Amino acid sequence: MKATFTKALAEFLGVCVFVTAITASELAFKPIAIASTLAVMILLTSPISGSHLNPVVSLYFYAKRQMLTGTFLTYVAAQIAGAFAGAALGVMLLGGKLVGFSASTAEVSTAALVGEALATAGLVWVFAT
Repeated sequence: MKATFTKALAEFLGVCVFVTAITASELAFKPIAIASTLAVMILLTSPISGSHLNPVVSLYFYAKRQMLTGTFLTYVAAQIAGAFAGAALGVMLLGGKLVGFSASTAEVSTAALVGEALATAGLVWVFAT
């Protein structure tokens, strides 16, 4: 049980720091900040949790039967919680206020969806090889 908690904590912190970098980095340095933060989080969490840092990566290992159901669900919960915490921290670092969720009328661009799909596929590829 302690090992699972430690792994989940590593996933939470890795995702939290990564999403904070995505949210709070300045536009001119955003690609460098995102890439370097992801690299550091992978290096730091890899010996502890395998550095999945993404529910799709965890799903890949679960589908290959390399993770138990409880571990998979724990990782995903930690990753989602880390993403929310990182987004909140990023907003606060930029001086914003957390006021809750609201419905947005903005449409998600196809480019953003394709970019996210490619980034996720890249992460799965890195850990699958």
